[in-house]
Amino acid sequence: MNLARVLRALAAFGAVQEVDEEGYAFSSSFELFSDQTFADGLDQCAAFLNPAYQAVPDFLSSTKFADPTDPNNTAVQQAFEAPGQGLLEILMSRPANARGFGILMNTWGEGNSLIQDLYPVKANLAPNFDPETAMFVDVGGGYGQKAIALKRAIPELPGRFIVQDLPQTIDHAPKVEGIEYQAHDFFTEQPIKGARAYYIRQCLHNWTHEKCVTILSQLARAMKAGYSKLFIHELIVPQRHAGTWMVTQDFNMLTLCGTRERTEAQWRDLLKEAGLRVSNVYYPDDGVSEGVVEAEL
Repeated sequence: MNLARVLRALAAFGAVQEVDEEGYAFSSSFELFSDQTFADGLDQCAAFLNPAYQAVPDFLSSTKFADPTDPNNTAVQQAFEAPGQGLLEILMSRPANARGFGILMNTWGEGNSLIQDLYPVKANLAPNFDPETAMFVDVGGGYGQKAIALKRAIPELPGRFIVQDLPQTIDHAPKVEGIEYQAHDFFTEQPIKGARAYYIRQCLHNWTHEKCVTILSQLARAMKAGYSKLFIHELIVPQRHAGTWMVTQDFNMLTLCGTRERTEAQWRDLLKEAGLRVSNVYYPDDGVSEGVVEAEL
């Protein structure tokens, strides 16, 4: 077969890039695939995901094709014969698969837009800042990569930067100057009251509507009216012409967590139920990165 025919097909799917009439180049993602650690991790993810995907048709048939809403009753439990177990429990029982997911999650989103790329942080948050309050609370922020990136991008931004996550994550977080780390379960009362900005990225898509309302309600109770803002940094699925990355992630949420990636309307409904209102929505230019939903009391 003519190599050009193969490359043309790969270019149509975005696997390679066309550079001229008969010239092709690797896309930027191939730099990741050349990393053997990443490639091995991806193989382990595929080994876990494949049986889960294969179980989806039978699972949906058994529920008469209703949207799954119970994270302990999805296709992944059926695939691994683990009724009642959560995704994390199933995954951790397979250490090689779990390591693969860890590698993928540490690289997932690298290069995607940051909040400071989408939202005028300095112009909107620095004015009227009360030095008695925290500037930025990164809720469920892992090791604080996004808070660190914001602090480095706008070092003159005043106030405290606080990263919150579960104790086992915070205990292993690298200490960075200007960043405070705090163990916190976001289903419980938010201990930092009246902060200028609360920020939560790629956490809510893991949880059902009811659980998200609980998380957001805890934040709403901590916010100061007319001062505090909440930023949700997640995929915002368009009603039409959604890209392959977004629909793939939505399918992942259905399969693994019994949840979904949300549209703007669904984010608005969720926030309204938690006592918040959307003040603005910021979409990324690339159609792949997460967008930012800005909300307040």
